[in-house]
Amino acid sequence: MTAIYSRRSIAAGLAAAPVLGLPAVAAASEATDPILSLIQRYYETQAACDAYNVRSSDEVSDDELEVVSSAQINAFAKVLSATPVTVSGAVAQLRCMAAFLDHTGQYSVFETWFDPIYNPGLTILNRLADVIEQSGVRS
Repeated sequence: MTAIYSRRSIAAGLAAAPVLGLPAVAAASEATDPILSLIQRYYETQAACDAYNVRSSDEVSDDELEVVSSAQINAFAKVLSATPVTVSGAVAQLRCMAAFLDHTGQYSVFETWFDPIYNPGLTILNRLADVIEQSGVRS
């Protein structure tokens, strides 16, 4: 039996994400901080990758899985490379990082074996601190 995952079925899965305890990004907030659209794209690629992973190895070629997995890693690298412009964007980025670590079983974004993620992971904490400082948030 071959499972077919359309954009519509993936979108429906993303809509159910909050119910399942998965992070979700509000579309209305995209105008506030551009990082939110990058985070949403990452979650979409994660859902697509998960859809491939549930299929049997007879149904999915290694090449297909490599394309989908690479898209997921590259989308997450873009999330890490971006600098949020709002505190809410910084919070969303931190939550996305936590979700990535939980989903992949990685222990650290800073020592990951994913090449496009390693370098932005090294600078993420300082960039997030800058966003918070520039916002005027005080303890």
